[in-house]
Amino acid sequence: MRILKKTEIKSLAARSMIQVLGEARVTRQLLKRNYRYYQKTRAIFIHVPKVAGTTIASALYGKTLGHFRARELCVYDPQTFHDLFVFAFLRDPVERARSSYNYARSGGTAQGMVAYRKEYSGAMFSDFETFATQWLPRQSVDSVDLIFQPQSDFLLNKDGELLANKVYCLERIEDAWKDVSKNCAPIHAQLKNKNVNSNSTLAHKPLCAEARQALEKYYRKDLELWDTLS
Repeated sequence: MRILKKTEIKSLAARSMIQVLGEARVTRQLLKRNYRYYQKTRAIFIHVPKVAGTTIASALYGKTLGHFRARELCVYDPQTFHDLFVFAFLRDPVERARSSYNYARSGGTAQGMVAYRKEYSGAMFSDFETFATQWLPRQSVDSVDLIFQPQSDFLLNKDGELLANKVYCLERIEDAWKDVSKNCAPIHAQLKNKNVNSNSTLAHKPLCAEARQALEKYYRKDLELWDTLS
């Protein structure tokens, strides 16, 4: 009998709550809770998966508040959304793909989780280039695990308009955090890395041209956003 990992137990618990209460009701409850934190800190942080979100959310709110898209938060309470400082971080799309691949291969961390799928330990995930050229291009951006979904989908509305007041470059996180702190009231003044993948060395080999092209095609909108920050 296979022993479940902590991340799998968390995933099962979340799915059980949704089954009992219904997805729409659970979502409303979470959004209501989140807005209390947003109003207290005067800021809405769009937590894009695999972009240091756990570190930022922990400093800002004292905890993580889930991965809600900007458009979901705007629809729930448009007035408050537009009154507060809405911000996000963006990561180099290729490097984020590497991080997401490592994360899926290792089964997540104590702070986060990915849905358990046998394919994450199968042939398509045997190396990063196979993942990038054969597995990822076949995945729908709407149904693939959140960690593989484009960053832009969390930040843009249906018309492709940016909903955040400010998007920061992850590579300049310390300077960015100083600016964030000037625009809101974070619970903690200092950042602490809360989400380190112990298997982060799984994919750090030089990337072949085919794999890079495949990633750039899949994350085209992310690259367009990234270019505005570079």
